[in-house]
Amino acid sequence: MLVMKFGGTSVEDAKSIDRAATIVKGRLPQKPVVVVSAMAKVTDQLLATARAAGAGNVRILATEILPNLVGPLIVYATLLIPTNILFEASLSYLGLGVPPDEASWGSILSDASGLYDVAWWLMLFPGMFLVITTLAFNLLGDGLRDALDVRADR
Repeated sequence: MLVMKFGGTSVEDAKSIDRAATIVKGRLPQKPVVVVSAMAKVTDQLLATARAAGAGNVRILATEILPNLVGPLIVYATLLIPTNILFEASLSYLGLGVPPDEASWGSILSDASGLYDVAWWLMLFPGMFLVITTLAFNLLGDGLRDALDVRADR
């Protein structure tokens, strides 16, 4: 639950934003990406303008802060997918991942490593598909970042 209190001086507003950023940081494994993006977009001037317009705490949170967090969170999620794919493949390659009777690119590469001299293609194609998949998710994340960037000139 995210509870914030804005009001008073800009120092108090900055402390409230810092507390909210700390809450967001505590729930994400790699927090600086989201927090830096959110802190760059939420400034004292933005809060002062919203406060002068008569916006309440909930309205400021719903209309100013959360919309600026949605884009970076979506991009961050798409960039976590290839990291997890590579992590699972590396654990499966070492024999620590999924059970041996289930297919995994890491276990396929591990099984084929003994046959590399005779059948090199048994390692080439799973490795190639692993690279292509992770590259595709990275390109998807970059495309979403470009599409969801509010500061981009269109």
